[in-house]
Amino acid sequence: MMGTHDNAKSATRYPESESRDFLEDAAERDTLRWMERAAKLLQDKARIAGSAGLILIALLLAWDVIYGQNGLSAWSTKHAHDQQLTQEIQQLKQENDTLSRHIQRLQDDPATIEFQARQSLHYARPNEVIYALPASQATPQAQDSGTAR
Repeated sequence: MMGTHDNAKSATRYPESESRDFLEDAAERDTLRWMERAAKLLQDKARIAGSAGLILIALLLAWDVIYGQNGLSAWSTKHAHDQQLTQEIQQLKQENDTLSRHIQRLQDDPATIEFQARQSLHYARPNEVIYALPASQATPQAQDSGTAR
């Protein structure tokens, strides 16, 4: 009887439904492990893709900051042009001031008026002789020495 009792014990210990449940549980655990691995792999791939996307966006922004329509290269070009225009404005202001002073002297100073008339209109004082040279041969020194006589 012992043998039959042992069989009964073992049958109650491991019934067929329980062994199927064990196998199904093992299959489910394997499926869950596979799904967890797949999810982790997808998360890793998504993290890598996200990082690559962020790096690409950062590179595009850096390119735009340097070479874009209002980037550093355009700014440096505009800055150089601004400096050039500022320098040109200063030169024109100085020239304007010089011309304003010359106009004031022409209005008030008789010596300046006489000098301008003698130089531009070739006026001469009594007993002075003016030698006029052709324009191609005339030099500033020759004109000065010619008017000095």
